[in-house]
This record gives sequence, C-alpha cells and structure tokens, in this order.
Amino acid sequence: MFNLVELEDTIQILPECLDQVVEAIHYEINKKFANKVIKDVGLCICLFDILKIGHGSIYQGDGSVFSVVRFRIAVFKPFLGEVIVGTIKYSSEEALQVTLGFFDQIWILASSLQQPSVFEKSDQLWAWKYQDHLLWLNPGDQIRFRVEKIVFNPPTSRKPGNNKPSDPSGGPSDDKNCDPTASNDPESPLSALMIFGSISESGLGSLSWWNSVSDASAVEDAATDNCDPVDTT
Repeated sequence: MFNLVELEDTIQILPECLDQVVEAIHYEINKKFANKVIKDVGLCICLFDILKIGHGSIYQGDGSVFSVVRFRIAVFKPFLGEVIVGTIKYSSEEALQVTLGFFDQIWILASSLQQPSVFEKSDQLWAWKYQDHLLWLNPGDQIRFRVEKIVFNPPTSRKPGNNKPSDPSGGPSDDKNCDPTASNDPESPLSALMIFGSISESGLGSLSWWNSVSDASAVEDAATDNCDPVDTT
C-alpha cells in the first residue's frame, strides 16, 4: 500500500533559512509534494529522507539558494489485487465510497458487490442477500475490499454534467452523483487519483459478516474453505 519512491528536484532555500539548510529543505519538499498526486507514482504522504544535496546556485536579483536535491518520499499506491480494510463513507445506487481516513477516492461499483445485492432507496443502503437474510453495508462499517483498478486523471480532466467515477471497464456511470461532497459545478475536475475495488469474493465485504476471517492474510483461506458469513440482522 505504501512505497518509498526516489525523486530529484530543485529546491529553493530562502536567505533567512541558510543557517538551517537541512530543516529548510525538509520543509520545502513537504510543502511541495505532501498530499499531491504524481501520475503513475501515487499520492505523496511525506518526506522519508534526503539522499543528496547538490551544490547551491544563486541567481542575480534573488538571495535564495537553489539546490538539486535527491530524496525519498513515502507514497500511497496500492498494488492491483491488494486486499485493504477501509471504512464505508457513503453509498448510492451506483457505488459505495470507501475511506482510509487520509484518502477517500475509493469506489466499489454496484457490479463489484457480493451478488445478489439489493439497494434500499429509502435508506440509501446496500445489502447482500445471503440465503434468507439481508447483510447490510452501513456508513461507518469497516469493509475489506480487493483493489481492481487504479486510475490517474490529468489535472484538466472534466466530466460534462457530473463529477462521479466511471466504470473501470470504460463505460460511464449512472445518472446519480455518487459523491455527495463533490461540487455541483458541471465543470468540476475529477480526483487526480481514483481507486476501484471489489468485494465480490468470499471473505470480502463487511468485517462483521465473516466468522473465520480475522485479518487480510486469511482472505484466501476463507475463499478456499467457503466459510459462511455471520448473520448480522
């Protein structure tokens, strides 16, 4: 889920910070990269360490020092097939939105839920119809999902008339807006990083469903053993 990525960039050190160069570089790197998405790399979390600070250059009319710095930064980018536990943030007729606390552009489309699943419009909730029981997916519930697709959107991406995720297979999503926090502006940009997941396998879904799956490492055993979910109704 988290990786260390080596990057190199020119960092500006202000004149008043020249007596604390390393601290100033730490600050400038985090200011520039933290909480930013780099295409095909992931969401930058924070600076991990500095590998090399190059010779500084001073330009006419500017008292700052500019140095080429090589460093490693902690990045969030799960691998395809990775099993992650998150929290349900929101549900609509077309998808569940899942949050990890620091990142909430995670979507589980209706087609990727346990089947058969039903949507209760009055409560805006999904439920897995297991035998004669309805096993609900409530906002705030912890959910185990498998990463199916990672999408990087360019800064200029626009979805005329909506600001919601598309089906990772390439088709458009339905008519309702899937994210209640998204802007109603039809020219709103898509999130720079979007993750699509699935809970359509044994052991995946609400943690309260399964009586023999205690952590992500047991998911494959659960799928092999065809363990029965716990009725939470």
